Amino acid sequence: MKMSEGKERRGKYRRFSDRRIAVMLELHERLFDLEPGRARDEALLDILRDDFDTDLAAFLRRRGAGDESELVLFASSSTEPPTIEVFSGVGLRELLDVQQETTGAITLTRFRRPSVIEEMIWESLWAEDLGAIEATGLLTVSVVPERAEPFFIWLVLSGSSREWTSHDRDLAEEAANLIARASDKALR
Repeated sequence: MKMSEGKERRGKYRRFSDRRIAVMLELHERLFDLEPGRARDEALLDILRDDFDTDLAAFLRRRGAGDESELVLFASSSTEPPTIEVFSGVGLRELLDVQQETTGAITLTRFRRPSVIEEMIWESLWAEDLGAIEATGLLTVSVVPERAEPFFIWLVLSGSSREWTSHDRDLAEEAANLIARASDKALR
C-alpha cells in the first residue's frame, strides 16, 4: 500500500514542520512511483497547488533572450485549464530579470507593487502579460538543475489575494530543489 492510500489527511496543518514533511513525502512518492514526463509533472503540480491552495500551479521554461524573452507553459494543474501557454511582455521580462538576480522564491500580489518595478511595467505585468490567467497573486521560484534545462514553478492565485509567508517561500524553494535533482536524474 502506498503512503497516501488509506490514510486520513488533514487539510491544513497546525505546524509548518508537519506541512513540510507531508508535502515533501508526497513529492518524493510521485518522483519514485511515476516515470519522468507530463503525467509526473502534473502529479507534482497537483500536490503543490493543493498544499498552497492556489488556482494554478505550472512549470514554465524561458524561451528567447532580452526583448524576445517569453515563458512557455509545459505542465500545469489548475481549477480551470489556462487558455494561454506562452507568456510575454515588458512586465514579464522585468519579472524574469528580477528572478535572475534573486536566489529563492519571489512572491507578488497585484495590489502591492515593489519599489524595484516601475508602475507602468507593473500594470503591464498584471493587466496584459498575466491577464489571460487573471492572476492576483504569484509565487515564482526557479528550478535550477545541474544538467537539465532550468525552468520555473509558478503558483498563481486568481480572484483573491493573500500575503505569502516565509514558510511558503521556504517550502517552494525546497520543492524546487528536489524537483531539480529529479530532473537531473531523469537524464541518466
